[in-house]
Formats: sequence, structure tokens, C-alpha cells
Amino acid sequence: MSLLALLRPTRAMAFPFAAVLFPLLWFVYRDATGVDRFATSSPRILALVGAAVLVSYAAAVVVGAVIDSAAGAPSRTKPLFAPSNGALTVVAVVSTLLGLYLLGDATGVVPRWLTTVLTPVGIAVGWPMLVAILATYAVGNALGTELPLAVEGAVVAVGIVASVAWLFVLASWFAAFATGRSATGHSSAS
Repeated sequence: MSLLALLRPTRAMAFPFAAVLFPLLWFVYRDATGVDRFATSSPRILALVGAAVLVSYAAAVVVGAVIDSAAGAPSRTKPLFAPSNGALTVVAVVSTLLGLYLLGDATGVVPRWLTTVLTPVGIAVGWPMLVAILATYAVGNALGTELPLAVEGAVVAVGIVASVAWLFVLASWFAAFATGRSATGHSSAS
């Protein structure tokens, strides 16, 4: 396989790309939160975002090559490694809107009422991350101490990856419902 063919985006690369990118962007966001800090560190933020995209694409290329060489994704992993056009569209729209919301929140332009309105949507999509974070609190309280920052960071990253997987599954279900097909790509009429 040529290098150009290896680097060409495929469906199998979508989830791994997002699964690596979103946690990296979360840490960039957490580092850059606050109106003053966001405004004063824009070149650094852009560099970190660019690096996150490159690292994520490299990881997606590797995973995509493995999935493609294994003769595709089994049906149970189809929402993750062979999403439909509709599912990819839903993921792209939700991800873009989430990114715009977080950018607006970081710069202080998101009104409070919008945050209140969007909270149920955030919980529906991000519940795996919420569970992971609450688990760190529970473990920390049970131990009577705070967990090391590296452990908390790893748990947050795992929670974000789980939320990304959940988003792909939800998007597949939504797209399947909208088109009358099953999430594995078969017509529900048959």
C-alpha cells in the first residue's frame, strides 16, 4: 500500500481520530480557560491544537490500517469503525457545535441561559465522562486523599474517549432511525 493511500481518510479512521483528538483538545481547553488567559495565549493554543490534530491523525492512520487489513469492522463495532454517512454527519455537527460552544464559553460570550438549556444535551452525550469524573471523586473520598493529577488526567481522558464512542453509537442510532435502517446498515424492513 502506498503512503498516499495509507494517509487517505477512511471511515475506519473517524472514531480513532476523534477518540484521540477530543481528550487532547479537552486538556488544551482546560489549560486555556478564562477570558484573559485565552486571549493572551492564542498562538500557544493554536500550536497545541495543531499538534493535537496531527497526533490524532497519525493514530487514526495506524488504527485505520489495522482495521482495513483485518477485513473491515465486525457488525458490533460498525458504529465506531464503519459509520454511515448520516452518522458521520451527526458526529460532525455535534462536534462542531460543541467546539463552538466551548470556544464561546472560554471567551465569555456564551450566555448563562444557553448553558442551562444545553446541560441536558451535554449530560446525554457526555455521561460516560461524568461517570468517570464522579468515580475519581468517590475513590478519592474513600481513600481520604486526592488522587494524583496523572491518575485524574488519565481517568478524564478515558471518560472522554468513552463519551466519543457513545456519541458515535448515538449518531449511528439517530442516522439509522432517520433513514429506516438498522445501525449495522441493514434495512429494517427485511
